[in-house]
Amino acid sequence: MPLFGRAARPPIARPLMGGETEYAISAARSGGTVILQEVLLRRVHRHLLDSFGYTSVSPRGRFLTNGGLIYLDGGLHMEWSTPEVTSPHDVVRYLAAGDQIMRDLTASFQAVSPDVERMFCSRASVDYTAGTTWAAHESYMYSASLPHLAVQMLPFLTSRVILGAGGWDRNSPGLRFTMSPRAHFITQAVDSDSQYVRPIFHMKDEPLSGVDSH
Repeated sequence: MPLFGRAARPPIARPLMGGETEYAISAARSGGTVILQEVLLRRVHRHLLDSFGYTSVSPRGRFLTNGGLIYLDGGLHMEWSTPEVTSPHDVVRYLAAGDQIMRDLTASFQAVSPDVERMFCSRASVDYTAGTTWAAHESYMYSASLPHLAVQMLPFLTSRVILGAGGWDRNSPGLRFTMSPRAHFITQAVDSDSQYVRPIFHMKDEPLSGVDSH
């Protein structure tokens, strides 16, 4: 989708795009005792900060030399954010690179952790225990008003929500398969809050480019 700035500025010749992936990590000690999630993530995060090559120093994660960012997100899960690229093909390549980086991270952590016998790492967008979901985030530069943009974008964004690789319906009293586990968390079509409400279209008007544009 072409991205445009304000009317006084020329359109961007090549739009920038990217993606991010959330990962669930668990580990067990000898005998099958599961390590408390918060403790495990603190240890994995410390291992990340100490051992990964990086281009910048941050208490939350590391910008790697390929331009991507790996960090511990606020929802207590590891997250990979691709660098900004100019083609969907490169987005997919960097998302796949993130999977390999997470495999390397968990494998190297297990290798230096004598108390860890087994580890599990997987892409995850739903936390069934906490009863929450994390979303894929897309940012657009636009010149239309937010209410008009919401009306135009909702059909496209809704199709993104209702489709998926499958999972479990958290509202079911038993195990029930659903095409999109995240769809059961959506509470609003449009809202300005994304932390305590799960809207399809987020109305937060946040300049991110360092200039007066949205």
